[in-house]
Parts: sequence; C-alpha cells; structure tokens
Amino acid sequence: MQRYEHGGCLSRRFHPIPEGCVMHDARMVRAVEELYAEELSAMAAASLRSMLCEPHDSALSEAFHAQMCDEIAHVRVLGELILALGGAPTLRAQIRVDCLRTHDAAREEPPLFLRTLAEGAWREKRRSVDRYQTILGRTQDRVVRSLLLSLIDEEQRHAAYLRQICEQDKN
Repeated sequence: MQRYEHGGCLSRRFHPIPEGCVMHDARMVRAVEELYAEELSAMAAASLRSMLCEPHDSALSEAFHAQMCDEIAHVRVLGELILALGGAPTLRAQIRVDCLRTHDAAREEPPLFLRTLAEGAWREKRRSVDRYQTILGRTQDRVVRSLLLSLIDEEQRHAAYLRQICEQDKN
C-alpha cells in the first residue's frame, strides 16, 4: 500500500488577515462556521478511524492519523478566517461521526471492515469538497477564495488517497 503523505500544517502556510477580508459579512461568517463545525467532526472521525484500523492495518491507521492532523490545521485556519471576517469561532453543533457503523463493521472480516471505513471516509471527503466549492461560488473575496481553494486541494488529495485504498481492496 502506498504511504500517505499529509500536507503539512496549512495554518503555517496561510493566515487570513482582516485587511484582506470583507469585514462583518454575516452570511459568509455563518457559512464558514458550518465548515468549522464539519471539520471538527471530520477530525473526530479520522481519530476514531485511526484507532479502529490500528489492530488490522498500521499504514491505514497512520494515514487516518495524518488526516486528523490535517483536519486540526483546517479547524485552526477556518477559526482564523471567522475572526478575520468579524465573527467569533464557536462550536454550535454536536460533533458527528455518522458514517462509522462501528458495531456492524467490527463484526466484518478485517479487509471488509477496513474498506468500509475507507469508503465512509472517501464519501465524507467528497461531501466536504462539495461544501467548500459551494461556498467558494458565493464569494469574490480574494482571501476567502484563496483559503477555500487551499482547503479544497487538500481535501481532494485526501479523497484521492482514500479512493485508491477502496479500489485496491476490491482487487
């Protein structure tokens, strides 16, 4: 299996600054707050997937752990963007880990169990890319667009890796 290379710390590469953003854009703040909450959920899901995979496939477990680290960076950058837009990052939603049917999946044979986890993560990444692209289409703010494009690129990289895992396990 190909080793997963995580993208490094996005928050070190990109810092939204108030001078570059349209300040007090309440609609954009709400949209970014939703992304912020979704990234927190993605972080929790990646952590759980890493723990569940560890006894069966250490490389996949490490990949999920690296993705969790990327999600932490996404949360930080989105929080900074919310501040730059004039909002205050808060957690308003319960963290969801919907796609993990851990009780059902844990009864499956390890290869099927691991594929189930990878497929759920892949679907989650595709939805994440779609959400980022939707919000990208709502703004002309150059700082917001730059940030969203960076996040989309990283999420697509995650999705491509997960898709590769799913396809490899089918063969």
